[in-house]
Amino acid sequence: MKTTKQRIEVAQGAFKLRDACRYVGGVSQITLSRQIEKGNIKPCVNLRHLLIPRSELDRWLAEGQAMGSPASQNAILRDPEHARAIL
Repeated sequence: MKTTKQRIEVAQGAFKLRDACRYVGGVSQITLSRQIEKGNIKPCVNLRHLLIPRSELDRWLAEGQAMGSPASQNAILRDPEHARAIL
């Protein structure tokens, strides 16, 4: 009798840096590292490896959508009256 092993798929709850970069759409590791250094993304530092929770990446992505594209952010910075109207 031959037994087969079934592979059970489990959704990842946290990612290492390289996998986190892929999860958020292919940003570079340097970009994600800078966001961590700035405090925009809070990794789990309890372990030997730097792990970034999926919920933290989802929150960061949602905040980015709420703020708009970088081009619109630059336009707001150049036009303070526009920024006041938005706020």
